[in-house]
Amino acid sequence: MSTKQCPQVASGVQIHAVDGAIIIDLGDRKLRVGPDVGRVLALCDGQRCVEELAVELSLRDGKLAPSAAISGLCQQLAGLGAIEMLEREKPVVPAEPPRHDCSCCGCSCEGQLVGPLSDDEVARLRGFHKEFGDSHERVAKNPLIMSGQRSSGPPLSFLNSPNAQCLFLGEDRLCLIHGKHGELAKPEACRLFPFAAIEVEGEIRLGVRPMCYERHKQSDRGEVFDPRLLARMASYRPVLRGEGASGPALDEARVHEAMVLGWLRADTELTLVELLYRLSGAEPAETVRSQLPAAFCAQLVERFREAAPRLSELAQKYQGSLHGQRIHALLETLGSLPVADGLPRSLPPAADAFARWGLEQAVMLRDTSRFPSVFAGVLAYALGSLAALWCAPEQSEAQPSDAFAHHLAAYHRLMSQTDAFIVLFDSLDAAEGLLDTLAE
Repeated sequence: MSTKQCPQVASGVQIHAVDGAIIIDLGDRKLRVGPDVGRVLALCDGQRCVEELAVELSLRDGKLAPSAAISGLCQQLAGLGAIEMLEREKPVVPAEPPRHDCSCCGCSCEGQLVGPLSDDEVARLRGFHKEFGDSHERVAKNPLIMSGQRSSGPPLSFLNSPNAQCLFLGEDRLCLIHGKHGELAKPEACRLFPFAAIEVEGEIRLGVRPMCYERHKQSDRGEVFDPRLLARMASYRPVLRGEGASGPALDEARVHEAMVLGWLRADTELTLVELLYRLSGAEPAETVRSQLPAAFCAQLVERFREAAPRLSELAQKYQGSLHGQRIHALLETLGSLPVADGLPRSLPPAADAFARWGLEQAVMLRDTSRFPSVFAGVLAYALGSLAALWCAPEQSEAQPSDAFAHHLAAYHRLMSQTDAFIVLFDSLDAAEGLLDTLAE
């Protein structure tokens, strides 16, 4: 399991506040430092790494605390003997492993890259390619492997998906390999989907990617995530936008991620309407804001209408699959939405709760890393719930409708393409302009 370095006040060191200053009593000498250093020392509990301390300080003080500055301070304090760095195992969160029950609809075998494949998997699949090619024309006439390039090193191998369908997806929409040889014979990427485990600065996160078309029916049952898979899955370390730019940009992204997760987890009654208001920076309301303004919805309708044809171009590669049909149905409806006055401006409770779950998973698993910023990713996914609702307005109180859940999964998958957000918003200014209608 991965570890992290966590600062802790050294044994025997006493810290006192005197006349607005902080006194660090090292036993043989005393150091007088400012309150900013004191705030850092107060968080040095031996459980959090430097990046986690920086996020916590930023949220408490309402201003960005650069992790580089916190790291430098901790090095100085360690050199003086005031703190010590402890090696801790990164905790796995949540403590209760997620569950998933595959309905075998076959849609997860469409429109997604399977891989990268290991050399052993490629060798095993070559045997299946020959075996099933003898009885399935589609398998026989298509190559097994697609190659993917990366910035350095050898090319990556992915399982071929002609017409956006896995090569081994049978006519009954079941996996040929699984049906004859069992689950363990499939590539690891297939066995694990939609489970995900990622390693971030201070922890290892478990979740379920919100891209399964039938997830809304079985979130509380099914197989439990196998913790033995953590070592392999958690080696994936998605980074937030800003890493390639400057330290403060990445620090800000981490703070925004923690802020959104804090909103979603601290208030189970938080609606997506209220979440959008918070993203906009609007002042807290004395009463619950139950609906979005008509002006906001009108602008969003116009944006969906304009973007639908160009998003359809991005989705051309999914033609021939059921997944492609569902994306086409979503975009066709969005492209012909009526005036906003006739559309609902809030989600029914069951649909809202399901959409919030998907949004939390996307943020926690850092699916926002493909967007220009964390807030841009949160906005995009939140707007998807409105898109799904407007395409499937008939909802029950107890459970999201199949149509709503299918549209939402299609939207999530569409937004997984790098260019999709840029089609919807040609700039961050455009996205912020939409949110400005909530802050006014």
